[in-house]
Amino acid sequence: MINKVVDDEQNSGSSNILPEIKDVDIDLSKYDEIIIGTPVWWYRPAPVVRAF
Repeated sequence: MINKVVDDEQNSGSSNILPEIKDVDIDLSKYDEIIIGTPVWWYRPAPVVRAF
């Protein structure tokens, strides 16, 4: 049963949908370095990181 769920998710079109990134009011010039971390979902970065 779990293998079917994994296969369905990996092969579904919904796994390619990326969320919209909202604008934020942050001055990035104040930072020398920015590190972005993400979990790995189905062998790919989380959707919000892929959208970035």
